[in-house]
Amino acid sequence: MKGARYRWLAGTVLAVIAVAAALALVDDEPRFEGRALSDWLDDPKLGASEIQRGVRAIGTNALPHLQAWLQQKPALLERTLRGVDTRFDYLGLGYHPSLEANQRAMRGFITLGELAAPAISWLEGGAIRKDADFEFYLKALAATGPEGIAVLERLLAGATIKEKSFFINALAFASGTHPEAAALLAGFLADPDVNLRLRAMWAIRDLGADCPPALADALRARGGQEPDGSLRATAQLLSGIVDKSREANSRPSGGRN
Repeated sequence: MKGARYRWLAGTVLAVIAVAAALALVDDEPRFEGRALSDWLDDPKLGASEIQRGVRAIGTNALPHLQAWLQQKPALLERTLRGVDTRFDYLGLGYHPSLEANQRAMRGFITLGELAAPAISWLEGGAIRKDADFEFYLKALAATGPEGIAVLERLLAGATIKEKSFFINALAFASGTHPEAAALLAGFLADPDVNLRLRAMWAIRDLGADCPPALADALRARGGQEPDGSLRATAQLLSGIVDKSREANSRPSGGRN
């Protein structure tokens, strides 16, 4: 009984410390137009362009907080309440501050884009760990531009076939804004693994109207070069879809033909 009381007391102290640390981090956040960084990233009433404006105005001052949020782990109180949620799902306690912090960090890094370049070495270290956030680190590196994409190219050399699928997603994510990412993605169209070639084709197709011309040309060319008959037909079909999307997007809106 006495031991249980001590454990409860220790747990309460740790929870208080965790809450105090979280509050201290909030108080120390950089601000723009009176809003803290977390307010810009968490407010559901803000549109994407408005969030980008606020976060990019804060710029590199956001990086220490984004890194801290991404590294945040569940404290004792959160782990305890998660256990209660697991056993009694009807309670719906939904207390997940570490997960919310992790997701906020991911939104922040992606929103910063090229401005997150000073954190490239840190992001590379995360990608090398290949933990549960592996795909996020790849996307964040791709979003930082040429230097981050060069890191992806280096990491890609030692990636497994399964890991390469995450690289395809990350490169597709940045292909619309960074030609270096589009060039690496185009390289997957000739990968020795047929499944990776197919995955790259679909990733390019999903870009639709945002697909850069060079990438659309690469997919179209693959439709004539692909040795696998089934995959060749798929490349031709998806290339046609991309071309139609890009053509529709280039037409003036609201006018008459």
